[in-house]
Amino acid sequence: MIKGDTREAIFEFGKNHVIIKHGPKKEDFTPRFNEKLKLLIKDN
Repeated sequence: MIKGDTREAIFEFGKNHVIIKHGPKKEDFTPRFNEKLKLLIKDN
């Protein structure tokens, strides 16, 4: 679980996790891919 104060912070933390643990590069995060990932962020 990734936590943050804003949706943008959560997205950045999550993106860094994916890069470090799963191998894609920053350039793999296209605007379309980013929008799909943002849909996974849920408010608690």
